[in-house]
Amino acid sequence: GQYELLELYTMATPRKQTAEGDVYDPEVLGQKLLEFVEKAASLGSTRGIGISSMAEAGALVDVETGNLVSDLLPWQDPASAAFLTGEDRLEDRQRFFRTGLHVAYKYSLYKVLAYRAGRGSVEHLRFLPAASLAAWYLTGQMVTDITLAARTYAWDIYKEDYDGGLLERRGLPPDIFPEITAG
Repeated sequence: GQYELLELYTMATPRKQTAEGDVYDPEVLGQKLLEFVEKAASLGSTRGIGISSMAEAGALVDVETGNLVSDLLPWQDPASAAFLTGEDRLEDRQRFFRTGLHVAYKYSLYKVLAYRAGRGSVEHLRFLPAASLAAWYLTGQMVTDITLAARTYAWDIYKEDYDGGLLERRGLPPDIFPEITAG
């Protein structure tokens, strides 16, 4: 079928200053997203909504309560660089062949490690990349697509699954990242 672009809506990602630095405000983002959906619905014949985002930014959600427990952690925040280990650097070539990525602090894995170091346990939490967070606001489903999973640095491109051994070595639960669904 033929589709027509009814309207293009963009917004600056809402930021706020915290003790950890400049972060994105997921609650304001959620409010703006819902405003957009209401606007799209008012156009009458909206058949779909596309969501895009920066891949490595994300927030942690408590899967038991459904509450956000973190701000939207920016991809460029260097605080997670402290969680790159010498082992990570030594294993870079091996990890590249499993992930397609060279080691860098911007990936979701390191955001989760930084959060855990500052706040404690990540049991019962799920890291949602920004686009997955937006989809969660709209659907209540904590899922992602394979392209966003690949940006976690924990995705094994050959197994097409998260690398359970890596997550275990880092002391992270196997379900810290969302399940995969078609994009």
